[in-house]
Amino acid sequence: RGKVNPHAFCIDELDHKIVDYLTHYKGATTPELADYLKVNRWLVLNRLRKIQKTSKKQCGKAVIDFYGGVKSGKKKAWWINEEMIQGE
Repeated sequence: RGKVNPHAFCIDELDHKIVDYLTHYKGATTPELADYLKVNRWLVLNRLRKIQKTSKKQCGKAVIDFYGGVKSGKKKAWWINEEMIQGE
């Protein structure tokens, strides 16, 4: 399967900003994203889940994933799936 554009699963500007942040920093916790976007962390969480669910349904694999353990110094963070995304 070819690479996908993670922005294809975004529905508005907020989603695009979330994907941009994750692409740039490779991963982020929900509170980090909420701080960066100046919005409620529950809104961020719901958007992340929606992007994850939509991409999984369309591609068979999620473009972003949540990992509860420690990875790259972050604990309980969302990560962009490097193998699935197109290079910028």
